[in-house]
Amino acid sequence: NNIVQHWLPALDGMADKMRAGAKVADVGCGVGFSTLLMARAFPNSRFVGFDFHEPSIESARQHAREHGLDTQVRFECATAKDI
Repeated sequence: NNIVQHWLPALDGMADKMRAGAKVADVGCGVGFSTLLMARAFPNSRFVGFDFHEPSIESARQHAREHGLDTQVRFECATAKDI
């Protein structure tokens, strides 16, 4: 929860941009929990989570479906270098 409550507000103007509607990349998203927390907090924004580990991406996709966020968030398998 620190990402929504502390980290993003510490970046000048970031929370306002995300409230208004931004395109956000979460590089190294793992199983997607941080991505989903941001999506729930900023419903006007769209998110893409990237991770190199396919099983983690599959779990992230499942979590997004379970939480009803799969139209706002997508997860892709890719390395940071490839992005």
